[in-house]
Amino acid sequence: MKIDGAPWVCSECGGRQETAGACAACGEDPLVDAREAEMRELLREMDLRRKDRFERRTLWIAIPFGIVLPVLVLASLPVIFDLVPAPPLLTVVGSMIGVTLVVWIGLRKLFKPKVRFAWLGDSHEEFGHEELE
Repeated sequence: MKIDGAPWVCSECGGRQETAGACAACGEDPLVDAREAEMRELLREMDLRRKDRFERRTLWIAIPFGIVLPVLVLASLPVIFDLVPAPPLLTVVGSMIGVTLVVWIGLRKLFKPKVRFAWLGDSHEEFGHEELE
């Protein structure tokens, strides 16, 4: 639930509201004040950790596919070793890496991580405050 200009933010669901207290969307308490630079940075870090966790999970899902599929294909079609001028071990390892990357990229394109605080972006001007350097 996005409320334009509302400074109080729920760190659990990403909901914004005008007043402090419990979150109107999920009931979580307390809310953080997005007018404070430290809180905005904390919210950005939470989204970054969520994205990193998503990347790791999709990679761990892709790895078994990258191991099993090339082994099955190369075991059922041994003529591939005659067609590829590389040593057999390099062919197997290279195909495992290639399939893992393709599956991983496909999963990342198909599914997206949850971003709760995208409205923060890199701008600190939304609440009328300038970032001190």
